Amino acid sequence: MPTPIGHTLAGAAIFELSRPGERNWPRLALCVTLANLADIDMIIGFGVGLPNLFHRGLTHSLLITLAFGVVGIIYGFVSRKKSFLFWAGLFLAAYGSHLLLDWLALDTGPPIGIPLFWPFSDAYFVSPVTLFSDVYKGMTNATFFEELFCRHNLVTIARELIIMGPVYLVALIWNRNFMKQKVLTQ
Repeated sequence: MPTPIGHTLAGAAIFELSRPGERNWPRLALCVTLANLADIDMIIGFGVGLPNLFHRGLTHSLLITLAFGVVGIIYGFVSRKKSFLFWAGLFLAAYGSHLLLDWLALDTGPPIGIPLFWPFSDAYFVSPVTLFSDVYKGMTNATFFEELFCRHNLVTIARELIIMGPVYLVALIWNRNFMKQKVLTQ
């Protein structure tokens, strides 16, 4: 599964694609937070001393992703900034990017994959093609962070930067070109 670095780059790319010309730091923070939020299930695991116990559970499902789309709709109605469809799409894309990246990752710890169709199915899904590596981490609170700092995880992070860095740059360039076109047509 990708590290927060890979998920953050995905959230930042989605932000770039959502902001034609606007420098909006709260929206960037929202996109990055949503792109990482599915891993909040690890906090519950830390509470019981086993950080991975609930990881890749219900927070990694399409149902929860759709729930965030509904939250986006509500936010759009309440804030009256842009249309509610814009916010629904932004919330869906940012949160859903986490599932996409995890689906495309090597998974070596059972259950393998993510429960896309929870609660309607107990099946876990993983892409037949893996772009991202797995992350070594300890199984208990005492060993979790200690095992994060290893050569394998540095290689994993480098791979994420090589894959997601260009994705972010393309989104940034796309946004800048969009703005140039907008200025030229006015």
